Amino acid sequence: MKRLAPHVLNATTSTLVAALLAGLLGQWLRDRTLATALMMYVPLLPLGLAAIVYDAARRGHAIGRMRFALAGIGALAAMLAVADMTGTPLQTGTVALQTPIRLMHWNVWWGGPPGRRDDQHWNVMINRIRSHGPDIVVLSEAPGKPKLGRLTGAMGPGWTFVNRRQDNEGGADRVAVLSRWPVDKEKTFDFHNGGAMIARIDRPHAPPLRIFAVDGLSHVLILRTALLDDVAQTCRRLESAGVRIDLIVGDFNATARSIGFDQFATMCGGYHLASRGASEWRATYRAGLPLYDIDHVWLHDSLALQGCEFFTDLTSNHRGQIVSFGIGQ
Repeated sequence: MKRLAPHVLNATTSTLVAALLAGLLGQWLRDRTLATALMMYVPLLPLGLAAIVYDAARRGHAIGRMRFALAGIGALAAMLAVADMTGTPLQTGTVALQTPIRLMHWNVWWGGPPGRRDDQHWNVMINRIRSHGPDIVVLSEAPGKPKLGRLTGAMGPGWTFVNRRQDNEGGADRVAVLSRWPVDKEKTFDFHNGGAMIARIDRPHAPPLRIFAVDGLSHVLILRTALLDDVAQTCRRLESAGVRIDLIVGDFNATARSIGFDQFATMCGGYHLASRGASEWRATYRAGLPLYDIDHVWLHDSLALQGCEFFTDLTSNHRGQIVSFGIGQ
């Protein structure tokens, strides 16, 4: 055992160094290729903390004479991960605002964990949704129409919903949009690695509000760029036809650092990411240990972000978010 111990320690050190360097390189190169995309998803925060603890246990000698070098690499990785998942206030310009609208987005995992997708469990989720007092609810991995009907009934008089389901190779996506104002499904789309639906919300004495509800497949070996390009191209095509998308919402299964999101800042007058304005941890997956921000609410720059907050409810494997925004008059 004594002869084996140095080999185990060296292998542990080499594994930590390789994983940390791959993760840091992935954050720099981003998802340009499948290989760099996989490196981008290396969980830097837990690995960085593990490297610090491990090097401290070895009194800073994990990497030969370079004392506390491994701890230093781990600290850098952990700080970068924290900085990336911590929002800062957004500057969206000065506009005259109406009463802020509250939008909730939540991936509800088809109505709960496998084996527990019964009415009683759905009632717990309904109560959670109601407790946040949203005006609009966008659900990813939504349950079927009977349960959505129960949710709209519980939300109060006048609530309606639209939904869509798309079956693809490798999985299925289902999105739903619910609103205290009348909502209509204008169009559905089949995209690379996912699908989407445009829901039009008709508020009284106000222009309609259009929500592009998107859901992307979660297969680890699928690049997200094709889906995000499809979303962007569709928004541009609609804008050129005189139809503006106000919000792009959904479980994209792509972190905000994905290259495909870069174009969102300038297309169709520009969109900004609501979670960047949250003064808290932005990651949404998994709910128990959130490390990845894959659920997003993008607001058109004509909308002013008023606040973004997150909640954790272990009835789902995703955290949800509440976005408050105002509309220029």
